[in-house]
Amino acid sequence: MRFPIGRCLSLTTLSAFSSYLYVRSTHIQRESVCTSNEAWYRSLPFREISRCWSRILSVNIYPRSLRNPIYKSFCRIFDADINECEYGPDQLDYYASFGELFRRNLKPNARPIDKESLIVSPCDGEVLANGLVTSVELLNIVIKGVSYTIKDLFQLNRSEIERLQTKQYKSSLFYACIYLNPGNYHHFHSPAKWKINERRHIT
Repeated sequence: MRFPIGRCLSLTTLSAFSSYLYVRSTHIQRESVCTSNEAWYRSLPFREISRCWSRILSVNIYPRSLRNPIYKSFCRIFDADINECEYGPDQLDYYASFGELFRRNLKPNARPIDKESLIVSPCDGEVLANGLVTSVELLNIVIKGVSYTIKDLFQLNRSEIERLQTKQYKSSLFYACIYLNPGNYHHFHSPAKWKINERRHIT
């Protein structure tokens, strides 16, 4: 099966860049989007875009001599600090594809962890919003320019909502929305010493 790289590249570049600018401007303003814009944003074919980008980013760049100038241009545009990379400015050609550059490791001690803190940031990024969840059905959290309740975001059913509401009498639930731009280090780490009892894939 042939991969229509030209068509996919055109579609994903146009959609991703327009949504990036739109979402970034919305986040800077710290505002939710209006209903018509939200409908437009939700109508974008993000699953198809994600699949196309995954394929494009996995394509190895040859000749190898092109990698350094391409990656350095990308890092300048998105303000990525290439001096932190495990393979720094003179070794960027180690990363065969953009996918490998996104998944890059950092040099040891590039991100010192505050061992005295009970919780730390799980990733690089800008904290756009955080606070106490007072209601899983009423509190609105803006993610990528779209407003969600906790119930909608995690696709909770009635029994799960009731279970959370019961737990709220004994404990508190907090949230944080962290925005990663394309130039950020893209690994995620545990923010605390904890035991994960449940996970959920959100689409």
